[in-house]
Amino acid sequence: MKKVCLISQQGSGTNLLRAFLNSHSDIYFADELFVSRTDKTGEFQKSDLSVTEFLDDFYSFYSQHNLKSIGFDLKYNQIDSEILVYLKNKNISVIHLLRDTGRTFLKNITEKGQVFSYENIDSYSKRVKENIVMYRNILKSSDYLELTYEDMTRGKEIKELPLDFEQRLLKWLNVDYRKLEIDKKVVTKDLIKEF
Repeated sequence: MKKVCLISQQGSGTNLLRAFLNSHSDIYFADELFVSRTDKTGEFQKSDLSVTEFLDDFYSFYSQHNLKSIGFDLKYNQIDSEILVYLKNKNISVIHLLRDTGRTFLKNITEKGQVFSYENIDSYSKRVKENIVMYRNILKSSDYLELTYEDMTRGKEIKELPLDFEQRLLKWLNVDYRKLEIDKKVVTKDLIKEF
């Protein structure tokens, strides 16, 4: 079983990527487990466990379901030294999902109703680029896969991921690509029967 952490900046397309991954019967990727380390709304905050105990329990629980790949979503602002130490010490594989910083900035400010300014975008872009370089350098010694939103979507609204992107990702996760095709057909047949 491959244990994975999906790391990204907010607004980078993790919901789309997780939806695709979770459509495969051998994969499970949870949403953000840590939400915010200061906000008490995440699954971790609801527990009395250390980061190590919590993530060990998470991976252990889902490993009982005969999955080939298990992971969770982690945003830059949720990462601290305790989580990084866990990822390194437990040899957790990392998917680093990147997105053009200008687009991410515009998506985030429009969702939050903030006012746009060139100073804001420059500051935001600089911070994101620093995070990308920092996390790339820290995590690249692990089993590391870097993906981009732009490569995933090819710059347009999509209903399914590009075939070469799917195959590269599923190969890295050690799961059978053909099984995804079978699963998609089963889902389609089930939907047609219900209709």
